[in-house]
Amino acid sequence: MQTRKKRTTVFVTLAVVALTVVGASAATAQFEGGQEPGAGVSDGGFGEMEGGNAADAVYVREDGSGVLVYNGTGDTNGSVTFGADMSTGLVHLLANGTAGEGFAGDFSFEAEPTSWMANGSFAADDTGMLEEMTLDVTSRSDSTDSSLDAQLDATVSSGLAALAPTATTEGEIVTEPDRLTSSGSVNYRMSLGGSSVREVSRFDLTENNGGYVLDARERRIVRGEPQFPDDPGTGTGNEPRAIQPSRTDPAEEWGTRERAEDTLSARYTAFAENVSATANLTLESYSFENVTVESGLGSTTNESLIDVEYTVEYTGVQEGIADALAEDMSANASQETVDEVAQGIRNLTVNRLSFATVSGENGTQLNWSVDVENYNDVFTSFMRLSSELQPSGADPGADAMGGASSSPFLSEGYFDEVINMSQKQMEAAEAAGLVSRWEWSGSLESQGGSSASSPFGSGGGSGATATVTADISHTTENWESYVTELENRGVPIANSSFELTASTTDAGIEGSMDWETEGEALAEGYQTTLKAYESALRGSDEINASVIRHINESGFRVAKMDATVSDGKWSVEGGAAFENGTALSSAIQSLTGYGVTETVGTTQNGTTSTYVKSDSLVDDPSGESVRSLEEVNDETAVNLPGDWDREFPEMDTSSAAEYLGVEEDGTGDGSPLPGFGALVALVALAVVAVGLGRRD
Repeated sequence: MQTRKKRTTVFVTLAVVALTVVGASAATAQFEGGQEPGAGVSDGGFGEMEGGNAADAVYVREDGSGVLVYNGTGDTNGSVTFGADMSTGLVHLLANGTAGEGFAGDFSFEAEPTSWMANGSFAADDTGMLEEMTLDVTSRSDSTDSSLDAQLDATVSSGLAALAPTATTEGEIVTEPDRLTSSGSVNYRMSLGGSSVREVSRFDLTENNGGYVLDARERRIVRGEPQFPDDPGTGTGNEPRAIQPSRTDPAEEWGTRERAEDTLSARYTAFAENVSATANLTLESYSFENVTVESGLGSTTNESLIDVEYTVEYTGVQEGIADALAEDMSANASQETVDEVAQGIRNLTVNRLSFATVSGENGTQLNWSVDVENYNDVFTSFMRLSSELQPSGADPGADAMGGASSSPFLSEGYFDEVINMSQKQMEAAEAAGLVSRWEWSGSLESQGGSSASSPFGSGGGSGATATVTADISHTTENWESYVTELENRGVPIANSSFELTASTTDAGIEGSMDWETEGEALAEGYQTTLKAYESALRGSDEINASVIRHINESGFRVAKMDATVSDGKWSVEGGAAFENGTALSSAIQSLTGYGVTETVGTTQNGTTSTYVKSDSLVDDPSGESVRSLEEVNDETAVNLPGDWDREFPEMDTSSAAEYLGVEEDGTGDGSPLPGFGALVALVALAVVAVGLGRRD
């Protein structure tokens, strides 16, 4: 096991809490030379420790407690002070540094177990490729309504804009309790133009008396099958000769009506035969001719063109697919689940699947239409199937709590919770008659910077601009009734609102954002997420699943972060409070073997040092025992009991408590749930990642 592993585990587990609440500062600061936030702070703060993998010094007391010291590289561009105190469950960070000119902004964030609030604004001098832009996004979800509206209008200057002179799209997706419909179109024209030959592909599949009928038309260029020589020979210097495949004559497959019918029948009957179904093809019309094709670049080729219309009648397809899947799954899943999946497929109804394209010298048009229903049973049955199927390499006989499998997997208990929640939501949607509708439209218009031979023109695209518009909306029907039905089934909801605006001005670009969410659904959703992490670790010998459980027991109270960038400087203050700080220490101890009581980092004379304090660093404070620590190597300064007399920085818990608005003694209304998921889940993921990194 490498020396750095345990030190990294301790450090990341504690520091990632503070990192999480300040991470958004990356979006609010523009640093010199492409630096990221914190680049002006010495690496000893949160990054790689100077000297590589081991502590720079260790100080041990008679009772086995001690302090590991890590010193970063010197850098006077910024400073940082941070701490994590297990006795009070407080985490706090203060940092500042220098930033590039031309950007100003602020960001604030605050989270409690059942709420989230974030807002900020920014202004930048440099708009990049944007010539003009207006962006407005508004979203709302509460007990009476759920909706979203987003509009974008922008003009972008780029040589790539000349590639597509025009493009449009529009469409909608509508979901009902057990039905999904969608229709839409995409049209575009490329600057190089299209083929002089108009090509058409149309496929329309509909349900018919328990079977399916496919109506199709194909008008397209066809080429023969590639043929590769058995012996390509050698070229100059006896190197292998480049393979030059030839092609069969397209007429062999399409040259007569009978050949075309045989070719199409082989295509569709092969699929049907694979699932013990039947497919009967009728060729309605047929045409085959040789044509001259001129491309948008002006070159011409002689090609073969087919134009066929046909129908295919399928019988027993769904039954065949259900039986085939049941046979494949029977060895790895319970018979009950296999039967459930098969029945779900039989119940699925595909009313219509339609797809069509038309392309030629004037561009390409694409249209689709989808109408599917009775798919809820398929969804829940496949979820249950996923809970039973072992991933590749897993040991089906491994203890679910313990660990002898070679691959982590999600437990059946986790899937049972997800399936139960999904079924309640489906039942509520059906009882309320919930309808959800997404609609969109968009367009692109380009001009300038192109020529007949190059999309970039003689100036490499100079002067090419694209005007982009986009509108997206989400609306619901019977939402209030749906919420009532959810509440009747014990399913919590969260109220949320989100607003984002950004626009160009004479001075550059500016924008603002406000986001608020509250409700018990937040806490329950994050608990489910952490349970998934813990479930994924059970049965794995990589890491102890108790790490997640300890974090889950931390009793989250509040997290905050405030960041500003202005006048070439940036500053960040952030923190978090937990009801049970020792739970995080237990998470560390389950990986390292010793507990951590406090971690403190300070910057002095441009160098940031980190102090990791433990009340159980070693059992025996002798030199041999201390030097056997993985955090200690030949370059570590070892200070045994009686050989040193110094004080170490303490975390300012009073300032942390005041900033967070909590009592310093750690009392308060801590959440019995995993806490605020975006924060705690990342802590969990960091611990897991570090633990996995402990392998040699």
